[in-house]
Amino acid sequence: MIKMSKGLKRRLLQNRLYVYSLIALVALAGFLAYVQPGVAYEVAVNGSTVGIVKRPSQMEKLLKELDSELRDTKGQEITYDINIEYIKGKLNGNDLTDAEDLKIKTVSSLDIKSPGYLIKSDGKVLMAVKDEAIAENVLEAIKAPFSTSKQNAKVEFLQQVDVLKAEKISVDKIFNNHQALAVVKSPISIASVSRSNINRDSSNESTGDHIKPLIDVKVTYEESVNIPIYRAEKRVADSSMTEGTTKVTSEGENGVKEVLREVIEVNGEEIEKVTLSEQVIKNPEPKIIAYGTKPKTPSVVSIARNYIGVPYRWGGTTPSGFDCSGFTQYVFRKAGVRLPRTSAEQGRVGTKVSRSELRSGDLVYFPGHIGIYIGNGQFIHSPSPGKSVRIDSLSTRKNFLYGRRVI
Repeated sequence: MIKMSKGLKRRLLQNRLYVYSLIALVALAGFLAYVQPGVAYEVAVNGSTVGIVKRPSQMEKLLKELDSELRDTKGQEITYDINIEYIKGKLNGNDLTDAEDLKIKTVSSLDIKSPGYLIKSDGKVLMAVKDEAIAENVLEAIKAPFSTSKQNAKVEFLQQVDVLKAEKISVDKIFNNHQALAVVKSPISIASVSRSNINRDSSNESTGDHIKPLIDVKVTYEESVNIPIYRAEKRVADSSMTEGTTKVTSEGENGVKEVLREVIEVNGEEIEKVTLSEQVIKNPEPKIIAYGTKPKTPSVVSIARNYIGVPYRWGGTTPSGFDCSGFTQYVFRKAGVRLPRTSAEQGRVGTKVSRSELRSGDLVYFPGHIGIYIGNGQFIHSPSPGKSVRIDSLSTRKNFLYGRRVI
């Protein structure tokens, strides 16, 4: 067995220490090269900074998890463009970003698109929905309020309405069934979309309390209504009643007819109404009004006749002698009617009537002269000095002006 000297042993021990120290230094250098204390990466997604990570590999792993989560929640057919940039630098006291915060900020930087269906009105997109069935539900929901309880209703849109599939629509602009029907019931906002982008525009257009629907709805329907046939008035002569008096002998009754008509409405507002047929259910009964034909003033004429032959006397007002107005005043007083004294004053009383309207008992007025009409174109009067009360024909007096109806 070979024995080493103490000096050799000491040198060998020193060499081992050197080797161990060198290995430790190499390992430490490798560790520091990997860990890089104080160094981190700022991550930008599609140009927007989303956070700070220690290593790019952490972000790559997070993106894979995020993609799986997005497809589970928003559908396997989603697409999105993503551009990742890493900017190496010192932390300088900044904290690394939590993984959940990184996901939230990354999602907000993505324009995630999915296939869907667009509802278009005259080429303008009103709404994007998840599938064709929802689109049909929307269109039926727009029609429903205007066609409920309508007989033989034909419902149509005034605009050209199309439902078209689009491959790429931003998912936050695609309505599910509940969201879409909520918009229809209260259309305070309209979706204006294109194949690659959707913008929501506010629309508060309304008339009074009525909100204009997304699409104009025309409804043509039939309605059956009962309409009154208003009673007529029938006048019947009654010789037992005095002229100028009337009496209702029967109130009568309105009739009824059933009318079938076609009604056209746009957005619930009636535009046109056309009668298709009508049938009388109950005939009207006229209101009967009896009117008197018995002369009101036979006493005036009969009284006047009693004084035929009384001589004319200027200023006379008694049967010993009459002037024209004294005669008429006296006769009418006997019949219970008071007249003014002069012919001019008497020519202004009562109601003015034409020659064709004269009836027995009316005053007939001439310039400076007056008499009493007795019918058949004749009148009784006190003519002039040297003459007496007599009956003459109106045709003998060319200066007749008008009649006055006093009673």
